[in-house]
Amino acid sequence: KPEVAAQERMVDDGNGKVEVWRIENLELVPVEHQWYGFFYGGDCYLVLYTYKIHGKPHYILYIWQGRHASKDEVTASA
Repeated sequence: KPEVAAQERMVDDGNGKVEVWRIENLELVPVEHQWYGFFYGGDCYLVLYTYKIHGKPHYILYIWQGRHASKDEVTASA
């Protein structure tokens, strides 16, 4: 809802595109949509949120590094 987005100072109304990848063998592997929101402590993830303002694309990239992820996975996610 636009009013919630404004109140919470969100960048948009949540209608943007979400893409999620997990680091596997130091490579980015797409996560299936049904698993969005599930993050495991032994893994690292990249979450890309794409939204438009006045027709121009904007991006927010989140990095989630699990507490038990290997040093190689943490490095690959950064």
